[in-house]
Amino acid sequence: MQEIKLKDNHVLRIETCDFNESPREDCNVTQMIFFGNHSHLGDEHDFSSDMANNWEELEQVIQKQTKAVHIQKIYGYSHSGLTISTSPFSCRWDSGVLGFCIITKEDIRNIFGGKKVTQKDIDKAIEQIEGEVKVLDQYISGEIYQFELVKINTCECCEETSEEHIDSCGGFYGSDIEENGMLEYIAEEFHAEILEAV
Repeated sequence: MQEIKLKDNHVLRIETCDFNESPREDCNVTQMIFFGNHSHLGDEHDFSSDMANNWEELEQVIQKQTKAVHIQKIYGYSHSGLTISTSPFSCRWDSGVLGFCIITKEDIRNIFGGKKVTQKDIDKAIEQIEGEVKVLDQYISGEIYQFELVKINTCECCEETSEEHIDSCGGFYGSDIEENGMLEYIAEEFHAEILEAV
């Protein structure tokens, strides 16, 4: 837990939180299809690794059946935990392909609206892949944070202290409080002190 002392006896506490809802439950422009022991990480699907002899053939099968306008591999590295990426990992023993990230015209329409899907829409959707994979990786790695803002009050008579709850919120992916959106939920008067401390 990180504790940051702020002005007027305020204290900000930042710590990891147990957040059980996968980011795949949110609105995403992509579909993530995983196989084997990792199939639970992505979206539901009816594909099986038995449908092809290798990842390249399986990629073609999935693209054909889903009519995906874009498909790319998702790689995993398993060593004291799992991390995923859109790029291969250097370790040949503990890493490899886990599945695919696909985008269909239907996905694009559901997120961006409109009837006609243009190349510009497809390019815009492809740009979302890195972010969605990164958020899922943070979820897998347990990099989900919460904060609590309290005020420490001191009794004038006995000088005993007590905490006054001011605000709290959780479900922020990643440790960068600007990038994960946490700072937007904290009163602006404390922003400068917080940014200086982190």
